[in-house]
Amino acid sequence: LAGHRFEVNQRPPDKLPVCQVPPRTAEIRIDGVLDPKEWGGLDPAQGVALTRNPDNVPTKARPSTMWLRRDAEYLYLGLRHEVEPGLMPQPKGNAASWWGEADIMEIIFEGAGGDWWPADRGHGPLYYLVGDCAGVFDSYMVAGLPKTRADGLRGVVQYAAAGRPGEWTAEWRVPLAALGLDPKTAKGCCFNVGVHKPRTPDASANHKWAVWTGTGGPNWRVWNAGWLSLEE
Repeated sequence: LAGHRFEVNQRPPDKLPVCQVPPRTAEIRIDGVLDPKEWGGLDPAQGVALTRNPDNVPTKARPSTMWLRRDAEYLYLGLRHEVEPGLMPQPKGNAASWWGEADIMEIIFEGAGGDWWPADRGHGPLYYLVGDCAGVFDSYMVAGLPKTRADGLRGVVQYAAAGRPGEWTAEWRVPLAALGLDPKTAKGCCFNVGVHKPRTPDASANHKWAVWTGTGGPNWRVWNAGWLSLEE
């Protein structure tokens, strides 16, 4: 996928759901433990529910909830992921693939390009982060993103996770500038989040995902997902 070109059929911008990012009101420690003081009391009404599948219909997987914050440099994400009652979340460990039996999540941003990004792509550079329930994460090349850009993002992102029976939690800190977004002037970007819940019982492959917005295809086709608004 790193160098693959494909036709981009974009959903009209006014049809995209919007995820608003408020400013943080407390220091956020990236330790994987969701502190209510850091995330607005962890009020579900102030969070974003992940309850769809990649086809953008209600999923059979248990839901996740996401809270977002920002400051002058960083985007922060805190997430709580339900798994089947009584089950411990399963880390990736030494498995070759992230998308096997592990409890993992994906975050994808359409950043801003520059002279290095081909204008004929039809979309901006896609920054793709994946992390598991044990705090292991990686930055992947997708849809033409150069390896140097994926490696650069990996080097500046902070990620942590914690698990217990029935759920796991995760926290991210992402420098906006590493996505090519000017923290002072950027209005936002296309964006999506997906959580793989492989032990969802009696479910097809797509129903083992809880996503913010289904794209009708891979979660990384964010131009058909939603808009992350950085404006106050």
